[in-house]
Amino acid sequence: MDYQKRTLIVNHLAGVSTKDQEKELEEWLASSPENNRQYEIIKGIWLASAAVPADAAWQTSFKKLKLEIEKQDQADNTIRRIPAFKFWGIAAAAALTCIVLAASFFFLKRPSENIEMVLLERSTGPGEVLHLTLPDSTEIWLNGSSRIRFPASFSAAAVRAVTLYGEAFFKVKHKEKQPFVVSSGALKTTVLGTSFNITAYQDAKRQEVTVLTGMVSVSNNSASEDQTIRLLPSQKAVFEQVSGKMLKADTHADDVIAWREGRLVFDRTAMDEVFEVLERKYDVRIEAEPGSFKDCRLTASFGNISLSELLNTLKKTLDISYTQHHNHISIKGGNCM
Repeated sequence: MDYQKRTLIVNHLAGVSTKDQEKELEEWLASSPENNRQYEIIKGIWLASAAVPADAAWQTSFKKLKLEIEKQDQADNTIRRIPAFKFWGIAAAAALTCIVLAASFFFLKRPSENIEMVLLERSTGPGEVLHLTLPDSTEIWLNGSSRIRFPASFSAAAVRAVTLYGEAFFKVKHKEKQPFVVSSGALKTTVLGTSFNITAYQDAKRQEVTVLTGMVSVSNNSASEDQTIRLLPSQKAVFEQVSGKMLKADTHADDVIAWREGRLVFDRTAMDEVFEVLERKYDVRIEAEPGSFKDCRLTASFGNISLSELLNTLKKTLDISYTQHHNHISIKGGNCM
């Protein structure tokens, strides 16, 4: 693929193509399956690079670029000055375009079997929700404090394999001859095309796979014997980390994915698990008096509210008191009725 075609694809992904460029791209894609494969690779790189890193190296590079522009601006007052608040967005977009073009040139020169081995990764911080689209058009909503790893292209692979750390909701593009497989800790979830949610935080006591549509197969890779559960809509598989046991149960699937809208829904949830969810969402550390909530379970629904509003609701409901110092919260008391 020549530089012009790569630029054509990047302009399309950036939403800056002209009508003629869009038509040219459509005709090029329709002319060959290989062209579609190359498009998928560049699209995957673009999606994985959508957020420009804010580390020291990037900041230094942008500062140097800004200084050079300002020097030239002072030398030639006919040059229009870019407002400061716009500069960084323009520089970041330009840098992102260069990254994608350079990376695509490198990847497309590789043999097709090696391209499948190029892994891309996206991640979220506490309280963040990220929506991304994989090269096969599968949609993913990544919950806070999570990350997902996937190949730059699925085109030559027998299965579409991704790895999840944390929680995500998947809306998988149906492909009859190419199953979609999610590895998350000890569990492996296999589908052809469906929508489901996986909760697999490394520090949690259990992992869960919940199905909204279609059918899902969940297997326990750590079991000495075959342990596979097939799930239908509104069913979930629960894997206990300590015992290694996995069971199937009915559930309210819509409540499970309420986090996509910033909501929290608890259904007879143990308080230690409630505190874990709050820690991940609000980026805090919660300490409760040992044994205070041993037999306490919470059934409640919260909108996208602040932590202080939520804690004040728990204070009234469970008769607790709490103190907060920066991101550390101490909870005392508690009366489970």
